[in-house]
Amino acid sequence: MCRFPIWKAGVFAAITGGIAYGTDFTWKASGLNHDWDSCGNWNYAGSPSPCYPADTGDDANIPKKVGGATWEVKIVDIDSVDVLTIADDVDFVPVSGTPCLLINKIIINPAISGSSDDVVVTVDANASIGTLCTN
Repeated sequence: MCRFPIWKAGVFAAITGGIAYGTDFTWKASGLNHDWDSCGNWNYAGSPSPCYPADTGDDANIPKKVGGATWEVKIVDIDSVDVLTIADDVDFVPVSGTPCLLINKIIINPAISGSSDDVVVTVDANASIGTLCTN
């Protein structure tokens, strides 16, 4: 009789059943706008819903920009994204109002893209990004 492995499988399923798995998103800004919540601005695998980073398990990556110009990312209110990794200059501006992009962890590292250059991150006065939004 082999009940023990079935019991272990049941416990594993019960423990992992509530874990939310996020999606890795990479900014490409190829849409008609630079809005955070536009599907055409992100590369991702699968069929996440929504089609942009907006969940505590999601990771957002701002890669090195070809041509060396600064990325512009128009943010909206997002409850929480797990990790935001920035590898090149980026300017966060609001779509409208005073949005807050809540991030659990921010990594600014130009070496990710093979660069030793400085990375400049600017946040418009009407927008907030970080682990605590104050507006």
